[in-house]
Amino acid sequence: MGIFLVPISPEPPKEDVSAVDRLWDLWQDGRPLDRYVEEFSELSYLLNWPDAPLNACFLMGLDEGTIRYSEPACFFSQVESINLILFLNGSDFEIEEVQERMCLPRPVPSEKHAAWSVHPQPVSSMYPSSESAHLVLPVQKPKPPKKMADAAPGPQAEWPPRSLSPHQKRTTGSLISGMNL
Repeated sequence: MGIFLVPISPEPPKEDVSAVDRLWDLWQDGRPLDRYVEEFSELSYLLNWPDAPLNACFLMGLDEGTIRYSEPACFFSQVESINLILFLNGSDFEIEEVQERMCLPRPVPSEKHAAWSVHPQPVSSMYPSSESAHLVLPVQKPKPPKKMADAAPGPQAEWPPRSLSPHQKRTTGSLISGMNL
């Protein structure tokens, strides 16, 4: 009986590396901070993790010579944390959060049909949560402050009204009781 040796090519390396593995292996490694931020931001968007673990991964991947902050990572949103590090290191680079779902623009409704929520929704940069996914885009120059449209004030009604019918009193009372004053 003889031994036959058959050459077998080695298994090709797996190209299907998960975003989690890529993020854990991501380090600044002497490259410019802006490049590290870009790659980190792209990977963090794919993961949909809460801000605190993303901040911890980001800070761990920084080079030793990079200026960083020493506060707990959970106090800043991911965008705030990255922008703070960029600022501390004198970079003109800045990132901003972009909403996950982008809608096509719609015509602006007239004032008669426009409605606004009485209770504004919390912004993810103020209240970090695991529900928000972050996509960040580089911003090279600061944006000018947004100007509010000049609106002529309408006639102001007296409060409380001087005389109301019993039906109006019930309707007004139910509206007032539902408001948080």
